[in-house]
Amino acid sequence: MSLRFNCASYCFTSPRQGEPSDEVRLRGEPKLVERLKVELEKIVGALRDRIVLGVDIPATQHRAAIGRGGRHLNDLQARFGVQIQFPGSRSYNQVDEPENTEELKDVDTANIVKVSGPRAACLATIAELKVGIIKL
Repeated sequence: MSLRFNCASYCFTSPRQGEPSDEVRLRGEPKLVERLKVELEKIVGALRDRIVLGVDIPATQHRAAIGRGGRHLNDLQARFGVQIQFPGSRSYNQVDEPENTEELKDVDTANIVKVSGPRAACLATIAELKVGIIKL
């Protein structure tokens, strides 16, 4: 699929479907193109740093970790800029397998919570989830 977006001052074109290139062309007013380039590079950097890690949270504690109305879950996701999927959620199987699958091989799959986002944010989120479980 080719993506082309035009505005009065710039043009954005991505490769057509089936084209092997990952090149993106920006044309237009130089200052605007430079700002767009910087923003796109930030997005690409964030996507490259995106990982999925699993954490062992006993299934009996999932409800408490999510919180009433998802309050605790939403707070963690907003604070750390990650996505957290609990087993049984609609999105759980749509997320890749955790990078640390090997260290979770002896863990009951019903206990594996997936955290996806930038590496540092995932690690901080997992630490917070584990502290929360210790308090319960």
